[in-house]
Amino acid sequence: MAPTTLGIHHITAIAGDPQRNLDFYSGFLGLRLVKRTVNFDDPGTYHFYFGDEIGRPGSLMTFFPWAGAFRGRMGSGEVGVVSLTVPAGALDFWRDRLAQHKLRVLEVPARFGEQAIGLVDPDGLRLELIASNRAPSTGVWSDSIVPAQYAIRGIHSATLTLTSADPTADLLTEALGFRPLGAEDNRHRFEAGAGGPGAMVDLRIEPDASHAVNGVGSVHHIAWRATGEAEQLGLREILLRRGVPATPVIDRQYFRSIYSPASHSGPRFCSSTSGISLISRKKKRTFHFFGISGSQRFSPFSHLFFIGSSLARARCGRARRWLRRCIFIWFTRWFVSRIRTAECLVWFQQPLRFRRCSGWSHYSG
Repeated sequence: MAPTTLGIHHITAIAGDPQRNLDFYSGFLGLRLVKRTVNFDDPGTYHFYFGDEIGRPGSLMTFFPWAGAFRGRMGSGEVGVVSLTVPAGALDFWRDRLAQHKLRVLEVPARFGEQAIGLVDPDGLRLELIASNRAPSTGVWSDSIVPAQYAIRGIHSATLTLTSADPTADLLTEALGFRPLGAEDNRHRFEAGAGGPGAMVDLRIEPDASHAVNGVGSVHHIAWRATGEAEQLGLREILLRRGVPATPVIDRQYFRSIYSPASHSGPRFCSSTSGISLISRKKKRTFHFFGISGSQRFSPFSHLFFIGSSLARARCGRARRWLRRCIFIWFTRWFVSRIRTAECLVWFQQPLRFRRCSGWSHYSG
């Protein structure tokens, strides 16, 4: 039997100020900060994990906060909206809570028989709260500021904005084991595993949308759940057979991951084993899928051999001038990224404060 994903494990986005991010997701939305660690590719940057009582797969939103980084631009080739699950009948509470803290409520039409409202986080990330009769009844953080009967129960779904559905739909169904669930207007829904909240993905087709630019307020990747190491390796083999590059398994100390670029039309994906909470600190396996819409921190040292050999081969003055210009641009980007990392290291000397409904309430959405 071909390996398949069970649904969403977590969604990672890029934030700005780390304290403001903590205030909003824990102090306002009432999610638990279940883990605070660092970005393994940029150890000077925090990596926050917000979720339910024990950080169950499917409840987690994680963030890389880079203060001072540029804002992302919405468009095609990205996860445009992250939808969270609340119990049926909880939307009135959240409307009042948003109004109380002067946050704008975005009216969202009902989809697939479910009511929803929209909001924007302080960094511009689009969120939705969807009232579902299938919302989990367990796992609510007992110390949350939000009453348990209205509390967020985890991720509902993610909405991918695309100019064409075919490449990403083929990837979801043929490589990851998703099933088409239905379509409404320009939205196509797919589900995996047992279905329901946490196992659904929507493809919203906007043929004329400009390409997204990854930055603050953008989703960095989605992590898909795999049941174990064998399934993770099986998914990697499927991608390699489809001509999609994939790395070997990388040990990240408390999880294992495989990285791969997605198609040019889609956002970045990732997949992880289910059933292992972050509180337990056991190893889990992840499958990262990086798309064309974003970029990683840049280091010119990986290109030194190419630069040196190219300069040696360049015989005409025009080619040498072009290569010198490329070297200058590469070095400038690296230098700026190092300054930004130095700023992150300064943040680590300033402890975060756990505050409820403070520090961000001036934001009007």
